[in-house]
Amino acid sequence: MARLFIGIALPPTLAESLADVQPKPVTGMRLAAARQMHLTLHFIGEAEIARIADILRLVEMQPQKLAVAGVGQFSQGAVLWAGVLRDKALLKLHADIGRALAKAGVATEARPYKPHITLARCKPQVSRNIIDDFLERNAALQLAPVAVRQFALYSSNASREGPIYRVEKWFPVDNAKLSE
Repeated sequence: MARLFIGIALPPTLAESLADVQPKPVTGMRLAAARQMHLTLHFIGEAEIARIADILRLVEMQPQKLAVAGVGQFSQGAVLWAGVLRDKALLKLHADIGRALAKAGVATEARPYKPHITLARCKPQVSRNIIDDFLERNAALQLAPVAVRQFALYSSNASREGPIYRVEKWFPVDNAKLSE
């Protein structure tokens, strides 16, 4: 079994733009690598890759745009993130995946969905001034929307440098629907 989640990979241009707004690293802060940035749709936890992939094959994704706006924090600055606009297509995809997982008996998180992209993780020793400066400087962050045509099943493995995410299976938009 692997530790799994479902997410949307960021196009390299968007990930690089987000890397440019990350705070300057200090002791106790771990920045998310641009190549590892993603938008989580659902966290699953320990599960079998093949079983989850079979469930996800039933989910139909519509082409959509991902728009990043603003920044924020979770847990008093432990996680610094860039916000993702709660667009109808994104919320529908999140709900459709949640229903498919629930129907198959796979538990998902109960808390409300807050679409975001993690930029940094901070230990308590990181100065509140550094966190506040990051939040203030990037409060009006707005990046051009990017096209999204697939989501993925990811595995997550712990390492000294932080988690390493690996795409286990892609789930693209059905090309037949693009021509309709």
